[in-house]
Amino acid sequence: MDNPTQPEPLRLGVLLSGRGSNFLAIARNIREGRLPGVEIAVVISNVADAPGLAAARDLGLQTALFVSKAAPAPSTIATSSPASAPTAWN
Repeated sequence: MDNPTQPEPLRLGVLLSGRGSNFLAIARNIREGRLPGVEIAVVISNVADAPGLAAARDLGLQTALFVSKAAPAPSTIATSSPASAPTAWN
């Protein structure tokens, strides 16, 4: 923390499974200063091709994928950060 008088931002984890319209509204309000002291830490989905997950990547946000339907293994997880390609664990 650079400024000891400024509180740490509230970091959000956003869950989505489709277009991510609520996520995009939150991101827009943060960007426009309507939600001061708030940042999106990660966007999580259980749908690999969810348009909202792609939008999060386009915004440079960290994403995570937890496949929960018809997964061949009990747990399938993929994550990505703005600087790296997705990684999956089975």
